[in-house]
Amino acid sequence: SSKTAYIRYQNRYSDFCKLLDLKPFSKKSMELWVSDMAAKGTKHASILSHISAVKHYCLVHDMSIEFATPRLKLILRGIKNSEPRGSYKCRIVSHRELRRMVRLSTKCLGGRAGIRFNAIISLAFFGLLRLGEYCVTRQKHHLLRRNLVLHSDKIELTFETYKHSSSPVKVTLKKYKGIACPIKCMRKYLKVYQQQPKMPLFEVSPSEFRRDFNDIRSFAHISDDITPHALRRGGATWYSDNGWSDAKIRAHGRWASDV
Repeated sequence: SSKTAYIRYQNRYSDFCKLLDLKPFSKKSMELWVSDMAAKGTKHASILSHISAVKHYCLVHDMSIEFATPRLKLILRGIKNSEPRGSYKCRIVSHRELRRMVRLSTKCLGGRAGIRFNAIISLAFFGLLRLGEYCVTRQKHHLLRRNLVLHSDKIELTFETYKHSSSPVKVTLKKYKGIACPIKCMRKYLKVYQQQPKMPLFEVSPSEFRRDFNDIRSFAHISDDITPHALRRGGATWYSDNGWSDAKIRAHGRWASDV
């Protein structure tokens, strides 16, 4: 799980600082740690995950550290440029594939299940949701019915807690044209599924959603190298292609990393 991986990465950073007698959570220690990981052959994407783990620790313990230093950015850019082109491919669900999945879901899963699936994937794509935010997990970061307010032209989501913070955050989703519009999909869903305010917005487990996701992916003849997380990545890519800045996408998706 992400929690277990983060603890492992945080311990690696702590061990590195102790080994070299470095002051932990300092610019110098972070830059040396990243350089050391690169020298050992750690991939750029994995290094970013290690940095996010340390940043998460700082956020939880109310500690201050500058992660986006010019030197660190330069080191990371050099690591990324040194990797062979195509050595790390981050598969996404495109907007076109999203529409295809929405169109075919009821044929594949049936009426009620298809309506729920469409609501989830449209919200995950345009809301940049993590799996644990729409599926019920032990971490309890999933959205509740009271966290969603549906208007005629927008959806307002309130995240009471999420992966990197326990402070509430509000996100707004606008109305878009087409069959995959989150407002259209959510309106259909709420007509069929009527939960109490304190109930999960979607009463579905990660394993159940992955099963439905894989069934529809196969039914729609979409590449089998995508996972539900590709919805979040696909939404971020779609926003970028439509003129959103990196800072706006990070805020919308509640990403901790700024490097």
